Amino acid sequence: MSRVHLAYFSGSGSTAYFAGALADAFRAQGCKVAEERIGAGPAAFGRGAPGGGEGLLVLVFCVHEFNAPHPVRRWIDSLPESRGTAAAVISVSGGGEVSPNRASRRASIAQLEQRGYEVFFEDMAVMPCNFFVEHPDPLPAMLLEAAPATARRFAACMAAREHRRTRPPLLDRVASRLCTGVSGRWSPKFGRSLKATDACTRCGRCASACPMGNITVTDGGPRVGDGCACCLGCVYACPAGALRSASFQTFVLKSGYDIGAYLSRPIPEGAWQRIDKLARGFLWKGVRRYLEQRF
Repeated sequence: MSRVHLAYFSGSGSTAYFAGALADAFRAQGCKVAEERIGAGPAAFGRGAPGGGEGLLVLVFCVHEFNAPHPVRRWIDSLPESRGTAAAVISVSGGGEVSPNRASRRASIAQLEQRGYEVFFEDMAVMPCNFFVEHPDPLPAMLLEAAPATARRFAACMAAREHRRTRPPLLDRVASRLCTGVSGRWSPKFGRSLKATDACTRCGRCASACPMGNITVTDGGPRVGDGCACCLGCVYACPAGALRSASFQTFVLKSGYDIGAYLSRPIPEGAWQRIDKLARGFLWKGVRRYLEQRF
């Protein structure tokens, strides 16, 4: 395996951070890696992009409604048909491999297989949560510190062509199937609900952060189109905190979401020996299991 095409969908930055760590891990093994950020356009893989059409296709995405975000599903549909190209799928979640997230990769894998790709590996990475509820400190910093080691393990498994496929429980499969397409229907409503307050400086960071190219900054402030993926990238990118949702603000973390700020927070001495205390309770059992099993 000399070539890897790594395609990822990320809004607020955690999936991009993990995808970057995964790309570094492959390069350390001597692979030539082409990185593609999934947005509104068609897939570059197999269409003349560096590394496209050869080697391994790795798809990384954040979990939305127990599935891949709808831009990822459209991206897969735009892939050229294949005859057995090797592929791997990595989902990224703030809660971990717990019900019903355990079926979050199932629909995307089925799509890839329908187009002739051979998916031999799947797994989940856990990163700081950016939606509705925030991990208690110092878990965000610990998850980010753990990302490179997790990426190296995943890359080593994929390079060795380790077969790793899961069969999620029936309840998870049903929940994932019922929610397929939900984000594509309600995400535009979230986008239309976004309005800038008087604190807006028209700096354009919201537009730069949007993976869909769905925001235009005018003299009157940012204008959000109908292509929103509800990734929250624009909301968290605003340095003034000026972009707010009239209807769905409860989903946004009050303290914001900043990968750089999380990385700058020191991890207390002995924290790795107290994972069961730091990630206690039902809500964080997937995070606890992820950190305990891997570190």
